[in-house]
Amino acid sequence: MINFFRRLKTRFFSEVPLYSLDPNLPRYNFWAAGLNYEDRAEGVRSCTIQEVVCLVREPENPHDPNAVHIKRLNGKSIGFIGKLHSQKISDLISSGSIPGFAIVTQLKCDVENDIYGLRISLNLPNSAPTKQTSSKDVIQYALSQSEHGNDYLLLSCEDLTFNQVIALFRDNNLSIERTGTSYKPAQDGRQYDWYLLLENKEALRKAEALMHGYFSQIQEQSEQVFKEEYLELQEEEIERLKHLKDKLIAESKEFESVFNQLDIEKCEIEKKYKQAKEISEKLQNELAKNSQILEKTLKHIFPEIVFLPGSIDMMQQELKDYGNAVLKISQICTGTISQSKRIQAADKWYDTHFNTGVKNDGRIYFKKSGTKTLILVSLKDSQKKDLQVIKRY
Repeated sequence: MINFFRRLKTRFFSEVPLYSLDPNLPRYNFWAAGLNYEDRAEGVRSCTIQEVVCLVREPENPHDPNAVHIKRLNGKSIGFIGKLHSQKISDLISSGSIPGFAIVTQLKCDVENDIYGLRISLNLPNSAPTKQTSSKDVIQYALSQSEHGNDYLLLSCEDLTFNQVIALFRDNNLSIERTGTSYKPAQDGRQYDWYLLLENKEALRKAEALMHGYFSQIQEQSEQVFKEEYLELQEEEIERLKHLKDKLIAESKEFESVFNQLDIEKCEIEKKYKQAKEISEKLQNELAKNSQILEKTLKHIFPEIVFLPGSIDMMQQELKDYGNAVLKISQICTGTISQSKRIQAADKWYDTHFNTGVKNDGRIYFKKSGTKTLILVSLKDSQKKDLQVIKRY
C-alpha cells in the first residue's frame, strides 16, 4: 500500500518543482566547501545538474555557529556554504527572506586526483550584500556537427542568458528545430548545459555571428567567473595553514620541518587546481572518442533492425537515459511489445512510447519489412516531421 501511494505521488505530483530559480532575479552562486571530508565526495558524484538541494542551518556547529549545511533531499551531506558567506545566508534563512533550498548548477569531478567541485545557485533579495554573478555576457558556446550530419549549437550559461539567446535568434528569423538540456560531452571534451538543433550549416554560421555580435567577451568573462568562484574554495584552507604556520614559528624553530611540509601541501593544492581543468578535458575527450560504441553495440545486438537516419544520433546526443529505448527495441524484435498502436496515416507503421530519463515523451516508430524491421527513434515534439519521414519507407 505504501509503495502504491509513492507511485501515485510520483505520477501526479512529479511535475511540481520543489524549488526553482527565477530568471528575472539576480543569480547568486556558491561553490560548496568541505567536500573532501567524510564521504561527501560520494554524494557529489551522485548529484545531477538542476537537482534541488536543502540549506540547513546548524547553530550548534562547533566550528561555525553560522554554519549552513548543504544536503540532498535524502539527507546526504554534500558540503557547506563557505565561511565568507555563511553568516549572511544563515541570517537570510532565519529571517525567512529566502527558502532553505538551492539548485545544483555545476559539477566538477576528477576521481583520479580526488578533486571535487559542486556549485549551487539561488535567488537572494536585491538588498542582500552578497557577491552576485550577472548573467549578461557570461556564456560559453561551441558549434558541433554530429556523426549523422545534424548541426548543434551547445551553450553553457544561466537560464536567463539562455532565454536571451533564444529571443535573439527568433528576432533575427533564425529557425531552431529543437532545444533542451545537454547530457553528453561535446566534441571539444566539455560538458555544456544546453543544446539547440539548427537546420543547417548556414544557420550555424549565422548563429555564431549573432553570438559574437550580441555577447561581448564571451570566453574571457566566463573563464574569469569560474576562476574567481573556484579560488574562493581555497581561501579558507590557505588562510588556516598560514595562521598555523605563523603560530608554530613563534613557538619554536624545531617545527621548521612541519612548516616546510605545510608549504609543500599548499603547493600541491595549487598545482591540483591548475591541472584540474586540463585533466577534466582529457577525460571528457576520451568519452567523446567512444561515442560510436552505442551505434556499434545496437547494430551487433539487433542485426535485423534498420535504424532510420537520426535515430542513433538522437539517442546518444539528446537523451539523458537511452536504456528504456533499448528495452523497447528489444521487445519489438522479440514480438513482446505490449503497448503500441497502429499509425493510420502511415502504411503498416506502429508507434510506442518510452521514458527519456526525464519524462515519458520518447517515441519509437517501427514497421516490418521482409526480414528486417525499420525503426525511427524520436521525441513527442517531432511527431509532425517524423510522420513525413516514415511515409517515405
